[in-house]
Amino acid sequence: MAILRIESLLQIGFLPTAAALLSIYLVYAALQKWDQRRTAHRRGCEPVRSAAMKNDPFSVRVVWAVRDAYARDEMPLFRIRSMDAVGPNAHTVKVKFLMNEALETRDPLNIKTVLSTDVLRYELGPVRGQMASEFFGMNLFTNEGKAWKTSRSIVRPHFYLTQIEDVDLFEKHLHQLLLKLDVDSNGWTRNPDLSDLFFHLTLDVASEFLFHHSVHSQNPALRRDLPVLKGRPMPDMESIGLAYNRATDHLTRASFLGKWYWLFPSVAATRDTKTVMTICQWFADVAIARRLGQEDPLDKDDQYYFLDELTRSCLDREVLSQEVAGLLFAAGNTTAGLLGWLFFYLSRQPSLYEKLRVEVGQAIGLDSTRPMDDMSKLRNCDYLQNCISEGLRLGTPAPITARRATQDTTLPTGGGDDGTAPIFVPKGTQIALNFFALHHRADLYGDDVEEFRPDRWENREKGWDLCAFGGGPRTLSPLEQFALNEASYVVARIVQRYDKIENLDPCKDIKYSTRFGNRTKTVPVSFHEAKASA
Repeated sequence: MAILRIESLLQIGFLPTAAALLSIYLVYAALQKWDQRRTAHRRGCEPVRSAAMKNDPFSVRVVWAVRDAYARDEMPLFRIRSMDAVGPNAHTVKVKFLMNEALETRDPLNIKTVLSTDVLRYELGPVRGQMASEFFGMNLFTNEGKAWKTSRSIVRPHFYLTQIEDVDLFEKHLHQLLLKLDVDSNGWTRNPDLSDLFFHLTLDVASEFLFHHSVHSQNPALRRDLPVLKGRPMPDMESIGLAYNRATDHLTRASFLGKWYWLFPSVAATRDTKTVMTICQWFADVAIARRLGQEDPLDKDDQYYFLDELTRSCLDREVLSQEVAGLLFAAGNTTAGLLGWLFFYLSRQPSLYEKLRVEVGQAIGLDSTRPMDDMSKLRNCDYLQNCISEGLRLGTPAPITARRATQDTTLPTGGGDDGTAPIFVPKGTQIALNFFALHHRADLYGDDVEEFRPDRWENREKGWDLCAFGGGPRTLSPLEQFALNEASYVVARIVQRYDKIENLDPCKDIKYSTRFGNRTKTVPVSFHEAKASA
């Protein structure tokens, strides 16, 4: 009987109705396109060129190309090649993925327009919020509008100069890294891959900076006993490093799908996210209990701890845990990526390492056992800062971000055959801001754009052609300075302690680990220990 009713429904008019609805949709879409072209013409805009693969209406070929790029650890290069294939001056292009059209730009003027000049015409978009809510929650880096202003009012006031220049914090955890660099009878270190070492170093620094307690991923024996909260089990600190890595790796891959991210589910990533958030929630509860007098107050030495200070502005457990989760990922990944890229390139040009050691020696001396009183001498060490700028350019630890237009608007360049005319951006358009591709433009940095050359920053003013941390009002300058201070300190201490560097990687091709950022996959390096009299 049910089959007969379905057949009757089809005979009565279901298919004609569906066909009519589809026709209405196609007519509406065509009229919308016509209206957009008319508006673009009225505003003096020209069409933007397309980087979409030909004869690939359902993105089957591009999906396989992306999969292959990830497998070969070349995802950042894949995006550059896609733009280069359009033309040498194609710095803003139309891209298509899973039947969705978007824009991608590596033009500094367009990036400045989106992030700063016309920032109110763009938003992060609902997809980023949906993904964040499923992973690490809503925080300063994912909130928008009033919620973002609230996050900013909670977080920003509690960054103090003395905290972001805490050399004792840097030194304590760097010491644990150096202990892992065993030296052979010839004075050369025998533990070559620095990538994981830098990751665990920055995770330890960031966790103590935020939580009051380090997770001590480098040396679990140093973990302090956590306070006891009645009715609550101790968090699993042992697995935070692995969980952090796996969860962010999944998030990076899923984010490429945009609104189709749910097509890339992962039970393991959900479990890993829960592990990280449980630790953040635990420390939020501890800080709240201290603020309310239910636990011991802050240490007698009055040491500053970020999460304790946040409780002056907020006592909401979920808000606090989500805010510090965002800061934990931002503070750790960027610095670890930067350090990896610096020594990756320095090991391939030992003469630059020697020059850096001379410059650091002139600034602070070469005695690595002497305490460093403040960061000002390192900030004023020009060659050290030039090396860091070049590492940020070539490696770009935060390689890409995206925005969505909240209204019909325009970008100043990218249209026409020569790519110099304005382009029309309809409301709802997604725009990928590719900082990595920007930093690898030969027309901006010269024919040696792929070379690590710190001297290019000598007397060069930094503008929107270097977007290592993005730009505009959403950036958190104190956190950026914290990352730069930590990197400066670690590099200076290493060049004090070791007088030579050697690259142990036989592979000449660069492998990019795009795990919630951009890191070199491995940093196989050996150092030679300097004589004590140096």
